[in-house]
Amino acid sequence: MLFPIPLAEIQYNPILTQNPGY
Repeated sequence: MLFPIPLAEIQYNPILTQNPGY
């Protein structure tokens, strides 16, 4: 829940997972 973007976004964009600040 720390991510401002939905978990679904992370699944489609694994690169975002490396950027918690996103």
